[in-house]
Amino acid sequence: MTGPARAALWMLAGAALVVAMSALIKHLARELPIAMVFFFRMAFALPLVLPWVARHGPAVLATERLREHFVRGAVGAFSMWCWTYGLKHLPLTTFTAISFTRPLWMTITARIVLREAVGLRRGLLILLGFVGVLIAVRPEF
Repeated sequence: MTGPARAALWMLAGAALVVAMSALIKHLARELPIAMVFFFRMAFALPLVLPWVARHGPAVLATERLREHFVRGAVGAFSMWCWTYGLKHLPLTTFTAISFTRPLWMTITARIVLREAVGLRRGLLILLGFVGVLIAVRPEF
């Protein structure tokens, strides 16, 4: 199998796993508090990191930028909390449509934070992407 075909299969598998995880979290969040669902979502990620740390040793986690890592971790945890909250309270189709705006927000953030150049064509495409999501979320408009 060629590299691109293998990559496409990995991407499809990843997308399927994200959908399965989202459906499972939505199901569990009906009965459990968001804090508990959030905790277990984060706890299930830990075993994926542990083999890497075990292989390379705890020194692989050493950093000279502890403050920045803490800020990134706090922002990431808050983001995951918001993701879990939205997943619980929105229909899965609406949640998925809104989640498709992630690349659009990344481009806007890269423009603001990193001062990346965003030309007129890309800016119009971002605007068109948001319009598409609005149509998907509220088709009666």
